[in-house]
Amino acid sequence: MLPSLRNRLVITVAAAVGALIWLSIGGHLRAADGSTGLSLMTARHGPVLSGLLVLVVGLPAVLAGGLASAVGNPLSGVFVAAVALSVLVGSSGGMEGWVFRHDARLPDDYLGLIVEMMIWMVCVLGMLYAVRFVQGIVNWVVASHEPVGEITESLIRAKRLSSLAGFGVSAVVAGVVSVMLLRSPDRGQVICSLILAFFAGGLVATTVWPNSHPWAILMSPALVAIAAYGWVALSFSSASEFLQAWNSIGDSALRLPGPAVALPAHYASAAVVGCTLGIGGAQSMNRSRARLDGQANRE
Repeated sequence: MLPSLRNRLVITVAAAVGALIWLSIGGHLRAADGSTGLSLMTARHGPVLSGLLVLVVGLPAVLAGGLASAVGNPLSGVFVAAVALSVLVGSSGGMEGWVFRHDARLPDDYLGLIVEMMIWMVCVLGMLYAVRFVQGIVNWVVASHEPVGEITESLIRAKRLSSLAGFGVSAVVAGVVSVMLLRSPDRGQVICSLILAFFAGGLVATTVWPNSHPWAILMSPALVAIAAYGWVALSFSSASEFLQAWNSIGDSALRLPGPAVALPAHYASAAVVGCTLGIGGAQSMNRSRARLDGQANRE
């Protein structure tokens, strides 16, 4: 079921406002040598200050996302913030600038990307909590309380197991799809491929494990990215060997796998957008199937 017109309007406006505010700091996040690609590790102001800048300036997007979640699907807020961040990341360019910057130390720099990916996903987790907090305040103000069912220890345990399974299934499916789709470091192809790959991952994971917590699936981009970055760091012994593989990306899907040509910021934005779309699509199909089963049982 598609969101109502009101919900779609709120989501569109919220994402646009968040994107415009984030775009205002794009110049401060560029590398010192002006190379393209948004990476906290190479940003001119350093990883700590740049990360804080992204978080502080992103507060309006998170607040708008909380409002979108309150009037629609709880995942709407995450979708809004991720779309807004995708605009900033997309405007910063692809990974070529990061690879060919003057102080690059390849392939060892991929180990730094693993650390950066962890930082970005901590930020995503913080965004999830913030959106949920804002959503709770809005619901409280309008007195829109949902009944809470009884929670037993066995239910909690089952939820944890399903969430772990959903996390793994989403990562595997999205990883395989991204290897097939992502054949260029072009920012447009990177963003579109990650959205499609993690849409598939979120859709399959939520369909097979409907009790999986959406937050677990939203963390799956980190696993794909870390696996790809670790593979590159361990597979190439010199910069020349890596660059030969980089220049043959379009010729082979395995010599330098597609997931390794996306920056952590791409995973924290476009991949999260794909996850929310996949989870939402699976939830909608599961609800439709439940209604049809209920009608069949009554007949």
